[in-house]
Amino acid sequence: MKSLASLLILLVVSLSMAQSTHPNQKPLSEHQVFELVSVGVDSARIANAVQERGIDFDLTEEYLTSLRSLGAKEVLVNALREAGTRPLSKDDLLRLLARGEASQKIEMAVKQRGIALKPTDVDLDTLRIAGATEALLEALSKAKQAKPSVSAPPVSPAPSSAPASSKGGSLPRSAAGGTVGSSPPQEAHAVCFGKQGVALYASADRRDVLAVLPCWAAVAVLRRELPVDFVRTREGKYGYISDWNVALGPAPTPQCPAPFAFAETDRKDPQKVKWEVFDRDVMYWWTQQGGANKYPKLCAVSHQAANYAIVWRAPSGAGVAAVIHIEVYRVAGGEIQPPALYVSKRTASGKGAFEDAAKYLVQQAPASQ
Repeated sequence: MKSLASLLILLVVSLSMAQSTHPNQKPLSEHQVFELVSVGVDSARIANAVQERGIDFDLTEEYLTSLRSLGAKEVLVNALREAGTRPLSKDDLLRLLARGEASQKIEMAVKQRGIALKPTDVDLDTLRIAGATEALLEALSKAKQAKPSVSAPPVSPAPSSAPASSKGGSLPRSAAGGTVGSSPPQEAHAVCFGKQGVALYASADRRDVLAVLPCWAAVAVLRRELPVDFVRTREGKYGYISDWNVALGPAPTPQCPAPFAFAETDRKDPQKVKWEVFDRDVMYWWTQQGGANKYPKLCAVSHQAANYAIVWRAPSGAGVAAVIHIEVYRVAGGEIQPPALYVSKRTASGKGAFEDAAKYLVQQAPASQ
């Protein structure tokens, strides 16, 4: 009896260890695969994870091209292609609906890939509650059914001579599991803040530049995390942009009534300004918290392209009694044209003073064009 009890205890411990070795085995997202390739994890290792866990996104040739440009090998490309053609499970369908994918797009995937279940009335009702249209439910009822795919044999492991730093060991924690990829892409656009373009980086450390995007270029934000956002451009390029240079919402039109530049007075010489410098909280609100969407007639541009400047003047006083001065000027040829058109003074409220100036520009810009 003791030996049997010992055997049972050993079995329970072994199962517990096996389950804890691979916690939260969710399909890999676009960002996870891209991140793993960009930091140099061996393609064969990533391919193993793809085969074991699958992917939760629609594969495109543009995405594969981006991975190849970062050094992805064909063993990974082939694994992704295989994962992208496997029949859809009920979990796959619910995940796509939860991410906000269009029903027409899911319907097309169902017709192309088939499904790994025979949907019952309960299944269809669950999918309907999750957002499936009647057309998608009808497509599921008529879809070709395949048995759930069995995991393919593991890809041969990376050679033992590979460096151990990023080529060996378990997947980086930041790229393994979590809720990455569970939310739908967010419409956004690049903001230059004085530069002629916005860098699209190959990795989150912002060392290698893949491309330079033009000001106001439309992007889809796939993952938001400081200090960079993982994005997809309209042309299908993937990469990282400093979150400072990404504003949520559609880009302003070229006929923007009030293109303005941020500026701050020089603390040593108040008669001079530093372009594209401003209170950090206000600039963060403008790009990341909907400020740009709140004032669609205003467009943040470089001072060379601006018609106006919103200038942050060094506060007078201190603490809660500090008075914030924000001034509006005309700009011509990249130079401020005195006198000030408008001055807002607020006590310890930079955002409030900025919005005063923004509202003034919204009212004045159409008449002054």
